Amino acid sequence: HVPMSPCPQVCLLIHTQRIESTRRQAMAMEAQNDQLMDDDPHLIALYYCYTPRPIPSTSLPNHVKYHQDLCARLNLNGRIRVSSEGINGVLSGNRSQLIEYERSLHDEVTRILHEDTGIDDENRNETNDDVDVGDDASLDLDVKYCKLRPDIPAETQLFDTLSVKQTREVVSLYEQKFEAAPGSNRRGGRRGRRWKKKREKVQSWQQQQQEQQEQQPQSEKQEDHYSQPDDSDDTKDDTGNETIEVPTSPEDIDLMQYPPAQHLSPQEWNQHLEGEVEGDAILLDARNVYESRVGHFAVPGVPTILPNTRKYSSLPAVFDASSEQLAGRKVYMYCTGGVRCERASAYLQALADSERWKGEKPKRIYQLKGGIQRYLETYGSIVQDEQHEATQPSPSGSNTPSDACLYKGKNFVFDPRRTDPVIGPGCPGRCLLCDAPHDDYDNGHAPCENKEARCCRCRVLVLVCNDCRSKVRIWGEEQLEAPPNKPDLHCGPGGKECIDEGNTISVQIVTS
Repeated sequence: HVPMSPCPQVCLLIHTQRIESTRRQAMAMEAQNDQLMDDDPHLIALYYCYTPRPIPSTSLPNHVKYHQDLCARLNLNGRIRVSSEGINGVLSGNRSQLIEYERSLHDEVTRILHEDTGIDDENRNETNDDVDVGDDASLDLDVKYCKLRPDIPAETQLFDTLSVKQTREVVSLYEQKFEAAPGSNRRGGRRGRRWKKKREKVQSWQQQQQEQQEQQPQSEKQEDHYSQPDDSDDTKDDTGNETIEVPTSPEDIDLMQYPPAQHLSPQEWNQHLEGEVEGDAILLDARNVYESRVGHFAVPGVPTILPNTRKYSSLPAVFDASSEQLAGRKVYMYCTGGVRCERASAYLQALADSERWKGEKPKRIYQLKGGIQRYLETYGSIVQDEQHEATQPSPSGSNTPSDACLYKGKNFVFDPRRTDPVIGPGCPGRCLLCDAPHDDYDNGHAPCENKEARCCRCRVLVLVCNDCRSKVRIWGEEQLEAPPNKPDLHCGPGGKECIDEGNTISVQIVTS
């Protein structure tokens, strides 16, 4: 008996029904994600604001208390920095409460600035523009509302305490040296004591390593490449990317004479970069090495400078030594949310006008308004699983080049989530041990569980895939928890030696 094939009309009907079913499923998923965006009960608010004129120093203590009282009333937790030049903060809480906080903050800062001018609302329009600091257009409070990750419990992604500090700057581009108050014998309180114990633990470990190394044969010591300064003339790292050694003690430059670079919206960012001639532009990542490891911009024909730093205050040293790469080019600078580029772009302009600059000045300097966070809100996709399968297309819904997402991978954030769930295509991160694609420092755990992979010596975050994770001991993991003779994980190639990554500052130049 030979089974009869269905007629062409039936085949067409079945095919049409399948297409319609797939379309309905896609629409349902899109509606579900839209509903998630609209009704998500908890969010992370990332914001900063440089005020049109300094907040009076006499108003700062009261403004700190204002934040403390308002956050307590709205049940918001997180970190806030208050300074004369502006405010920088990250908070977690209910969506409606965060929106109320934003509205109240805008009104409060406007009120403070009005009081400082001594001008009431009725007479404000009769003065010149320099004094008219209270207009909505003048006070640029940039607030980004960020989703929680769907792969770990929501309660593990929220701040559980509130810290409001009065600081000298919104973000510190230079190292600050603090002295104890007269008559005070405390140095850092509970946090300082905790870090002191950790430093003592590191010092003890280093002493043990030094004693073991002294007992090694002389031939083995000579082969220990990463424990000695690299005096070679090589300009390539193990991946073939160019590296540049840079100094670590930049001189102070007065930034008050220089405004931030021109802001580009995500749409303008794409249009500018996709219209660039090869060799005429360069991307400059203003973040640290452990951030760019999991994601960065990659634009065909436009190289990207990725600084090998651990802290923002090391960035001036990177700029000082990168003048030859930046000279005569259009510089496109970006960071997580935009605040670091405000001062970094001003520093780069000041540096280019100084005698220390080598070569031609940059043609133009741009910065991404709202940073990676705002860009991915426009062009990114929501990840729902470890394979990074996008479940929501970019809002544009178009496949034209100007609508393509130029950011690859995840956005590292400084809150309990570690990374934002809205991502770009691809996975630039690699396992340090086997080189497999990997971009999760926590290996599936919530960051609050403190199971992230770190170098056993210098504690820098290290990417190690799930398969390799069980084969090594990470920082903070006792040998008793691991099989005998389990090797320690370090940040050097293959995880075998510590190279103090991010402290011996250099840059990596990658091309797409």
